[in-house]
Amino acid sequence: MFSGMLFAQPTETYIGEKVKVTFPGKPDSSSNEMGGKILGYKNDTTKIYGTVTLDLAPLGLSADMVSSMGDGLWEQLKSPMMAQMGNVDMLKDEVIQFKGKSCLKMELDISKSSAEKLKGKKMYILCFFIGSVLHQLNMITLTSTDMKADAEAFFNTIIIE
Repeated sequence: MFSGMLFAQPTETYIGEKVKVTFPGKPDSSSNEMGGKILGYKNDTTKIYGTVTLDLAPLGLSADMVSSMGDGLWEQLKSPMMAQMGNVDMLKDEVIQFKGKSCLKMELDISKSSAEKLKGKKMYILCFFIGSVLHQLNMITLTSTDMKADAEAFFNTIIIE
């Protein structure tokens, strides 16, 4: 008897107007209460890949404001982001230059998070702006195994046109 197996194929996906990323398989799509576009792919029982794209112009943050605030903008965004996740601990954060963009890179302990969608161990995040649009890539680990290299590989698939 022959039984076929379905293997996930890497899927290059636009997460914004001129931004695409490669998920390990076809991601699911949804939105949040702020109008953000959310894409996610659960690879197996060890990790979840995700992106969030959110235009902050309707909240009063213009492209000019993003540009003029520079890296200081990340300090102002970090606390609300963490509060929204509920009971997470910052393990590491840094502002880096990545593919021509100023980016906030974080590593979080989410093992005690009160947010149902964040049930896991660690979360790796990379955020950057194009104009007033915030792009966030993340990977959640569901085991205690260190998967920083997997997160970095996912982040490195970003193509900004």
